[in-house]
Amino acid sequence: SFFRSLSLPPILQAMAPTNAAMACGALSILNGMFFGYALIGVATAAFTVWRCLYGLGEETSENRWAISTLFSIINVGGLPYGFAAGYIMDTFGRKAAVALGGAAAFLGTAMSGLSPTFFLACIARIITGVGIGAITSSVPVYIQENAPKERVGTFQAIGGPCIPLTIFLGNVYAFYILGPNRDMGPAEYCPLITTGEMATKNVWLMAPAAAIGACILAVALWGMPESQAWDPAKQEGSTESGKGDAENRETTSLLSQNAGGIPYGWKGMPYCVRPILTGLLLGLAMQGTGINAVMFYAPRFMALGGVSEKMLGSVIIMAWNLFTALLALGLVDRVGRRQLLLPGVGIMAISLLLMHPVYSAIRDGSTNSVWCFVLLFLFIAGFEFGPGTLFAVIVNETLPEQILSTASPLIGMSMGIMGILVTFVFPAVEAAIGSAVFAVFGMIAAVTWVFFLCCLPETKDKDRAAISQAMIHGKWVTFGALE
Repeated sequence: SFFRSLSLPPILQAMAPTNAAMACGALSILNGMFFGYALIGVATAAFTVWRCLYGLGEETSENRWAISTLFSIINVGGLPYGFAAGYIMDTFGRKAAVALGGAAAFLGTAMSGLSPTFFLACIARIITGVGIGAITSSVPVYIQENAPKERVGTFQAIGGPCIPLTIFLGNVYAFYILGPNRDMGPAEYCPLITTGEMATKNVWLMAPAAAIGACILAVALWGMPESQAWDPAKQEGSTESGKGDAENRETTSLLSQNAGGIPYGWKGMPYCVRPILTGLLLGLAMQGTGINAVMFYAPRFMALGGVSEKMLGSVIIMAWNLFTALLALGLVDRVGRRQLLLPGVGIMAISLLLMHPVYSAIRDGSTNSVWCFVLLFLFIAGFEFGPGTLFAVIVNETLPEQILSTASPLIGMSMGIMGILVTFVFPAVEAAIGSAVFAVFGMIAAVTWVFFLCCLPETKDKDRAAISQAMIHGKWVTFGALE
């Protein structure tokens, strides 16, 4: 195929294992960087720049709806891609899937920086969403198949710290892009800047995202050998004389039998309830426990703690987020997955369940405001030591090889849907019951913790076939044993 022809030159073929490992590391880092900056990092400056550029500066319900659409429409491109991700990876290869993501990421963010109208900006955000969907679906699969087995957890997790890093850098970048009037609302800020100046700010705002997308495309085309686990014979029928559909069906049947009787792709998913449920609950622990809601509440916690500068508060939170993510990254392949996940999710549950009574007590003056920092920082630490770092690691280790390229993107898509639901439901629930909403998040975290305690085996340094055998045919409740 075309993408196979773009493999490394023959003189470098002897370096293929090293190049595959280097590609895994580069793609993991670039994946985290693009996700962090394009999806979240641009938001601080874009909230003002886009409202000014597209005539949405006035505080009206129509303008608020329009800017919300511009931010959220990225999911129109990203989430549905999960249904097609497995087919694209299995039919055209991992290189093609990553290259598609890099091309869409570059095109979408470049268009976002140059779009003169609201309509074109929405189209650009949809294309960017396709890029995010393709990259986040294919990169973890490629890493799982090609990273050194003894360090696969680190390679999967290394992109995690890049997300808070690029979010932090995006906030700092916004500080300089918006200039001295950065604390003004759009209604006051927009009349001070000409349309040409605002268009220039938009180009500079989106340039880093376009550069990251271009790097992903370059790695896919020239620095990434095709995954050895990709076998086009599983998907493509032979056109040679004498080889027809009967032989193809026989080959497919043999492949399934050799793999433990699990069919490939969608047909194999009903056989793998436990690993798929594990992935879905990891997604629930990551997005259904309200990480975005906690970050929404963070300025109120910081204000109660005496921090009035918004930028300073953001710097403190992002610095702690980055520090804990880096610390967790260093422990993934040393301590193990289960040994990190259980304390992490447990800390998340306890801190969430305590947030409402502590928040209420601080407002009443009966509790020292320092506790708001303690709970906020504990939750962030638990998140990074738990699902924030381990989601991709555990999902891609527990899914059998036969359904990895199909089920992994679908689980990622479900996690994105959970995040959207929490984002839309949280304001209404918070308006009805106030900070008691965190008790709901805390109970969700507690339920997932119980499942992981009972049903999640330790997968560090375990053979993939043994993991699949235990997760599909073994006992559900093993308290960490691989049985």
